Amino acid sequence: MAEMREVFEMATKEMKPDQSSWNDQQRRQRRRARNRRVVAFAVVAVVLLAVGAFGLTQMNGNDIPGSGQKAPPSVSPTSASVVGTAQPVIVGLDGTARRLHGIPADAESLNMSPDGRQIVFVADQNGSPQIGTVGVDGSGLRFITQVTSASIARGTLHGPFTPVWSPDGSRIAFSNGHIYVVNADGSGLTQLTSGAGVDQWPSWSPDGSTIAYSDSGTTLKGTSPLDDNAQSDTMAIWTVPLAGGGPTRLTQGVGSNMPAYSPDGTRIAFANGAGGISFMDANGQNARGVYPPAAGLVPRWSPDGSRLVYVQSAGTYAHDGGPLLRAYVVDISTGGIHRIPGSVDRALNAVQWLPTGRILQNRYTG
Repeated sequence: MAEMREVFEMATKEMKPDQSSWNDQQRRQRRRARNRRVVAFAVVAVVLLAVGAFGLTQMNGNDIPGSGQKAPPSVSPTSASVVGTAQPVIVGLDGTARRLHGIPADAESLNMSPDGRQIVFVADQNGSPQIGTVGVDGSGLRFITQVTSASIARGTLHGPFTPVWSPDGSRIAFSNGHIYVVNADGSGLTQLTSGAGVDQWPSWSPDGSTIAYSDSGTTLKGTSPLDDNAQSDTMAIWTVPLAGGGPTRLTQGVGSNMPAYSPDGTRIAFANGAGGISFMDANGQNARGVYPPAAGLVPRWSPDGSRLVYVQSAGTYAHDGGPLLRAYVVDISTGGIHRIPGSVDRALNAVQWLPTGRILQNRYTG
């Protein structure tokens, strides 16, 4: 592992990701989410008043004035378009996008179910972030958790976050300081990990028997193992069995983070702590770097396991100074890189490669 880190430090010394800016954005996004909700509801209120006034004076049912067309179905107020914020989309590698509706305006950490019918997310529910689900068609929105939000990184972040479906779609794993699993209907909440470290970024093995995750370590000063930017040089990749038993550490002392099982379960990709992306055997052996990408974060596999999609900082947003994130695809065998047009909104929004070959992402619309 020491040799791997040395290679990546040489290869990425001019392109290392701005981890501080990345995590500054995580702290800001909760504030931005609340602001977006206020604006969204204000927009909807104005629209509803206008529609009500028109209905009283025209009484024309669902006709759109002057168009000869029928009005589209009503949309949840929280899905109102707000300029300069997130827009959930399913996007092709060429950048063509299909917008998703009915998802709360402040939703983050989107993840699609294996059957492609539902999306799990994190959004504000009565003043606290909670896990929710909604149909891809915008129907059936519901919140499935009512957990006490964990204070992370000395209060600069609050869980829960990064929910992900199990391979059979029956359960959802998420982080709230530690790794938890809950049934898709909200029942059976179970805590899988414990200890002084902060556990994040759960990833299911394809057979559903094991979850890989990153643990922050416990060597930093203060009551939290994470610094104020939610980072730690002692981060490592661990696995824990669903059937019970203790966790197993896979990486040692390189700040590794954001693991993802390959579709066949034989490999795990991760951000290697030296500015790039690596992958290793599922037992932690034979770690090697993916060339090039420098400054790669949150890698996720293609359905055939030949490529990885990841995000990379590329400047800053004009409206708040947070890092501008873009999505890229790297071919593992050739090192060829392709950028997906458009930008990704906010640090906790990992992109997800779907079985259809398209990408689920929260696209930045500003």
